[in-house]
Amino acid sequence: MNRMVKTVFIGGGILLLMIVGYMFVPADTVNKLSRKQVELLNGDYDVTYSQDSVTKIYKVRDGKVTSTTKGYYFFWVKTPQGKKYRQVPIDKTIIEQI
Repeated sequence: MNRMVKTVFIGGGILLLMIVGYMFVPADTVNKLSRKQVELLNGDYDVTYSQDSVTKIYKVRDGKVTSTTKGYYFFWVKTPQGKKYRQVPIDKTIIEQI
């Protein structure tokens, strides 16, 4: 086999292993990994909290959004009255990087 065919074959094998491995990872583990990823976020974000008819959008500028295993995001928001500490449930929140 030539070099290009070997590279494609190895890449396809790795991709197949990743897909099969993902199928056997429990959803709880995926959620925990996504929460760990959020702990590293640092920058500008829109944090949208929505429950029933209530929707609040918090603008986090040059800040950090963190989470714990308790199921909440934590962050500081700048308001005209000063910085305010906020805590919102993960399952009802969307974080968008801007």
